[in-house]
Amino acid sequence: MINGIKHSNLNLIITGIALLLVSGCSIFDTRNAESPDTGNTGVFMQPDRPEVVLDNLISAVENLNTVNYLRCLTEPSFEFIPSSSALNSSPEIWTNWSIDAERTYFNNMRAASENTTGHRLLLSNISTELSSSDSRQIFADYSLTILHNRSNVGVPTMITGRFALQVEMSEDGLWAITSWTDISIDNNYSWSDLRANFYRD
Repeated sequence: MINGIKHSNLNLIITGIALLLVSGCSIFDTRNAESPDTGNTGVFMQPDRPEVVLDNLISAVENLNTVNYLRCLTEPSFEFIPSSSALNSSPEIWTNWSIDAERTYFNNMRAASENTTGHRLLLSNISTELSSSDSRQIFADYSLTILHNRSNVGVPTMITGRFALQVEMSEDGLWAITSWTDISIDNNYSWSDLRANFYRD
């Protein structure tokens, strides 16, 4: 009788091991390391056409995704030209503006907007000029809403303006922004001013 019980238990153990192997599961599997926090996921499409660059820019800004935002820009040669009013008010900031400055302002803006949703980037009056077979200039009016926590110190949560983007195709056939010129409307607060505020942290 005892031998029968032992035999039955042995069968159960063997059956359990077999099921575990068939299911492909292992109690010894390790978890994949989580990637660093770079904002919400968002969507980044392969920028094989100039207009996709705008779609990626909108998605990156609305999701406050730093990685995808920087993927829209050409590293390290990206050039930002601020609005004339922002240049006059903070000339020292723009002297050495670079892709690293873009990263700093965007990360600070994301940190100031944690646990909020409803960020929006709306583009209108979009027009494109052909510079060459691998270069376009895109003009658009923008309305940007970022629900950050600095409105109490005079940083608006909604801004409007206009930009001119120089978009170029690289050797791999993918497009990115090489130059960004910001234009304020009636000297109102623009994306340049927002950059300056969050760059200062």
